[in-house]
Amino acid sequence: FMTRQAIQHFHSANMIMTDCLLVLVTGLALGKLYNDVELSNMAATALVYSLGLGMTLGLSTLRVFGAERVVFWRESASGSGMNLNPVAYFIGKNLVDIPRIMLITLLMCISFYPQANPLMD
Repeated sequence: FMTRQAIQHFHSANMIMTDCLLVLVTGLALGKLYNDVELSNMAATALVYSLGLGMTLGLSTLRVFGAERVVFWRESASGSGMNLNPVAYFIGKNLVDIPRIMLITLLMCISFYPQANPLMD
């Protein structure tokens, strides 16, 4: 399952680049909004950063299972001859997706933190 998912990731390079661009723009916008934040206001900044990261990651990870739902049900049906194990399929797809999620998180941090530039009180 992991090999098939890895091949699908390489074929969808445009979608990965779109996700990276979306996260970079979000990080730049939030960094510009919270420019030179003081440490006493860092809790609100961290909350907005977490919300922005969660929403962009949520949007990009919907494609992990959403597009293949029909294919999965067809291949895992008992009469199809393949009889896929749903747990192995789920784990394989998620393990291959972890590096992409780490890349997106890193890009958001790289674009946000230099602009936010937390200052000492």
